Amino acid sequence: MVRPLVYLCVCLVVSTTVLHKTAVALSYEGVTDALIKRVTGQREKLAVISTDHNDVMNHSKYHNYTEMMEMLRTVERRNPDLMTLRELPNRTYEERAVKMVELHGNSSQAGDPPKPAVVIEAGIHAREWISPAVNLWVVDALIQGYRKGDPNITAMLDNSDWYIIPVTNPDGYEFSHKEDRMWRKNRRDIRWYCKGVDLNRNFDVEFSTTDVSNRCWEEIYPGDQPFSEPESFNVKYLVENLQHRLVAYVSVHSYSQVILIPWGYSTDLPKPPNFNETLRIGREMASAMEVRHGKVYRTGQAPDVLGYASSGTSEDWVMKAVPGIFAVGIELRPAAFGNFTFEAFELEEEQIVPTAEEYFDGLVAMAKELQLI
Repeated sequence: MVRPLVYLCVCLVVSTTVLHKTAVALSYEGVTDALIKRVTGQREKLAVISTDHNDVMNHSKYHNYTEMMEMLRTVERRNPDLMTLRELPNRTYEERAVKMVELHGNSSQAGDPPKPAVVIEAGIHAREWISPAVNLWVVDALIQGYRKGDPNITAMLDNSDWYIIPVTNPDGYEFSHKEDRMWRKNRRDIRWYCKGVDLNRNFDVEFSTTDVSNRCWEEIYPGDQPFSEPESFNVKYLVENLQHRLVAYVSVHSYSQVILIPWGYSTDLPKPPNFNETLRIGREMASAMEVRHGKVYRTGQAPDVLGYASSGTSEDWVMKAVPGIFAVGIELRPAAFGNFTFEAFELEEEQIVPTAEEYFDGLVAMAKELQLI
């Protein structure tokens, strides 16, 4: 995600009207008439999964962790054949359970090969509320679409198992709701004067080498060693248990509207063996995500599309641990216009569903390219 280059507490007040007008102007810069016609024409053809009348899920607002888990437990009770809500092995520093949604269609028969697995990790950075919100929508959309016989969704769940961690960092997420909206890290005590590790710098890939700080009060403090945190270790546990059938891993963040291809820590080192294929599928996802609402997502390595490298990220570690799979990070709305701004993390609630729709279109495109549909 985009971050400030300076970590002093500096507040900059900018007119939201000016920001909105600037963003609108920039978002259409360079868009050709042909693209506008293509987007308009294809938008009509997309299957719309409606969640407006669901009496359990409310996608019009951001929810705290307790509310989200209550909704998911209700959905599980109503759909035990499609959904299982599981607890990952490690509780957080503040003793919260980290829950994972497992979605599956028709079960494999005895003697059938194991189904391919897809893992989605969301909410690893506390302040990125849109990440858990869109994945809550995706859980709802997959279940409703399967019940309605949507062909793409039916194939996705019948042909593969989907594992979604809606909030990987529940302590930080709750703290961002109750105390500090812009909190990023988890909530472990480091010293008497500082708390928290940046969980997306805590994975064992070029650990503590790029875009990190050894000062524990900084936002990008990576911890004292890889997988020192229960939340990152939960991801490790899941990936290692699924590695023999894992085909895709998606880490969901905000903001910038980009799809990040490993490696994120450098563009100079040898690229992953499947770099070109990962880049190709990432671009297919970006094209699909553009169609419904016209939002442009760029695809590439972090130094190229974000302007900085970062080490110890989850998608890089997964690519290292399970070579050859499709592993990417997605930075959702809004697009990055100019310098870093905290306001961009406070995406308006009316943008939850449109963002979820385009993100889901990207997942469908990914599934098609991976021959899960």
